[in-house]
Amino acid sequence: MAFYVRLQDKYYNLYDGQTLVYDVIETNVGDAYNSTSGYFTAPYRGIYSLSIFFQTRFEFDTALLIVVNDSRILCGAETPDWWDMGQCAAIAELGVGDRVCVRSANWNKGKDSGSQLNHHGVANGFLGFLYREL
Repeated sequence: MAFYVRLQDKYYNLYDGQTLVYDVIETNVGDAYNSTSGYFTAPYRGIYSLSIFFQTRFEFDTALLIVVNDSRILCGAETPDWWDMGQCAAIAELGVGDRVCVRSANWNKGKDSGSQLNHHGVANGFLGFLYREL
């Protein structure tokens, strides 16, 4: 089981708590990522590796969260400095049916539309794989 998804080549304005829906599926072995909802659903109980990477426009602070069953497990942040990258990775124990997504977090002093992911889709991705079944 493994997946790698990314965004198409366009700007994305983010609001606080928005679930990112990665619309380009590069790999989806096991069909566990849903490109309509933006959720990965664990097909097995096991240890999973989960990662996100992203690039924002230089004017905006941006934070993205890896969320499991509506609980944040990890945050990746990027501050405005000419197209810098943000990233984070986690090892998580998931049960069958656990749902994982990426959500935006509001770091722009209440401006819900302040964060923007850049237009280079290959610079914005979400990936994961089953490391070991339990």
